Amino acid sequence: MNARASLSCLALALTSLLVYANAVRNPYLWDDVAQIQDNAALRDAANIARLASGNYYDIAAEDSLRPVKILSLFASQAAFGPSPAAQRLVNVSLHAANAMLVYSLGATWIGAGPALGGALLFALHPVHAETIDCVSYRDELLACLFGLLCLWLLRRKRPG
Repeated sequence: MNARASLSCLALALTSLLVYANAVRNPYLWDDVAQIQDNAALRDAANIARLASGNYYDIAAEDSLRPVKILSLFASQAAFGPSPAAQRLVNVSLHAANAMLVYSLGATWIGAGPALGGALLFALHPVHAETIDCVSYRDELLACLFGLLCLWLLRRKRPG
């Protein structure tokens, strides 16, 4: 990665952090209360296998099974504790990674200048506020990340 690309990625990461910094210290919102704060299954390592299986419904107050998101919530809670701020910082980090991938893909396809503009628009657009502020919506951030990573990997085979 050249110096311009590194500076662009740093700018995108800082922009993402600054835009959502005011939300980091908020308490858990909406679905977060049942799915994270009151979900004892996320606090016990003995539940890891059950968290990624059909038995999840028996131990958690959630009606959908999204194992990658659930394991992500478990891992971040194990690493940083039950803090809503720490969980939200993980969401901001995922959003920043997505913005950097948008930039990287755009730089390959349309050039660095327009790519930075598009990635900044992506990073700043208010449509992302709900998925960052409500920690239990992390599955959308993860889906975007994996989709962009697939495109990023494919660009090596088909540059244009």
